[in-house]
Amino acid sequence: MKQEDLKEMAQRCRLMADTADEFTKKRLLDLALKYEARYEGRSLASKRLSSIPVDSLNKAG
Repeated sequence: MKQEDLKEMAQRCRLMADTADEFTKKRLLDLALKYEARYEGRSLASKRLSSIPVDSLNKAG
C-alpha cells in the first residue's frame, strides 16, 4: 500500500471507532495504530509506547 492509503485507512478506522461499541472501538483503534506504524515506518510496539502518557509510566514504577 502507498503511504497515503495507509494514512487514509487509519483515519477511517478512527472515524468508525467514534460511533462503535466499546469492543469494536478498541479493535478499530488498534488497527489504526497498525496502519500509522506502517505509514511512519515504525514498529507497532514503539507506536503503542509513544501513545502512553509519560506521567502514567512514572506512577507505575
